Amino acid sequence: LVLAEEEGGVEVVEALGVAFALLFGHGSLVVAEAHAVAQDAQ
Repeated sequence: LVLAEEEGGVEVVEALGVAFALLFGHGSLVVAEAHAVAQDAQ
């Protein structure tokens, strides 16, 4: 997440959220958390 922030990659953060959701099966919850982190980074 830190690397994504340094590169200004909100899309990268969201993509990571999707990847974690697929890996751990928590779906939209993880994506929502990743999106919240992306919003905080802005």
